[in-house]
Amino acid sequence: MAMLTFLISSGRTEAAIAEIKKAEEIDPLSLIFQTDHGEFYYFARRPDEAIAQLKKAIDMDPSFVRAAFSDGPRADSKRPVRRRYR
Repeated sequence: MAMLTFLISSGRTEAAIAEIKKAEEIDPLSLIFQTDHGEFYYFARRPDEAIAQLKKAIDMDPSFVRAAFSDGPRADSKRPVRRRYR
């Protein structure tokens, strides 16, 4: 996960998305990977895909708080992207 944090913080969001997709292939039921994937779309300024991915994580387990309260965009509101890691 440290490499993914580095990729995001250095602005290489597309590389981070590619890596998290590989992680999902290894463990498709990981709620952490599903949520990270949604957040990475958010950081890549792809809010529609972020919302869809975060909804997927929530659908997998509605009690998974991190997905439900992710810092990514909410389904009911597309907030401007903040520079969290820059």
